[in-house]
Amino acid sequence: MAQVYLELGSSFVAYKNSFGPAYVKTNQQIGRVIVGFESSKTWSGELMTGIAQLSNNPVYLNNVAMSGLDIKFNKAYAVYLKGNQFISNDLKFFGRVGFANVAGSGTYQAVTEKFQESGISYGLGAGVNFKGDQYLNIDYLSIINKNEMHIKAVSISYGKYF
Repeated sequence: MAQVYLELGSSFVAYKNSFGPAYVKTNQQIGRVIVGFESSKTWSGELMTGIAQLSNNPVYLNNVAMSGLDIKFNKAYAVYLKGNQFISNDLKFFGRVGFANVAGSGTYQAVTEKFQESGISYGLGAGVNFKGDQYLNIDYLSIINKNEMHIKAVSISYGKYF
C-alpha cells in the first residue's frame, strides 16, 4: 500500500571548500524536512530541504579559527530514490541516491562571496518503527562532493506516515 510520510530532523553538516592550496571548513547544525512517497515497502521517492541553520560554529581557514568569517547555507534541497531493506517488522536499513543543490555565502570584513553547487548525492541509514506509523532514522549523506566542495551530513529524524 502506498503511503506519504513526513520527516523532521537535525543534520550535523561538515562543509569544506578548497581554493587552490587554501581551504575553508566548518561544522553546522541544520534543520531538515523530508516529504516522501513510499510506493512499496522497498522503494520511496523523497524531497528534502534544509529549513533553518541551528548553529553558527567557528569557520576555519587552513585549520586556523577565523574570527568574523561567517558561512551561511541559504538554500539546500535534494530529490532521492530510497531503497529499504527490512531486517524485521520494526528495523530497516536504507540507501538513498539522488540529486542535491546547495547555495550559501561566506562573509568576512563586510565582503560576501556566494557559492552554489549541484550534483549526485547518496547515503546510507537505519530506522526503527514504533507505534505503527512513527519512526526514528539515523543516516549519513554525501550531499555534494565535487569541484573542491565537500558537504556531508549525519542526521537524526523523527518521521510519521499519513
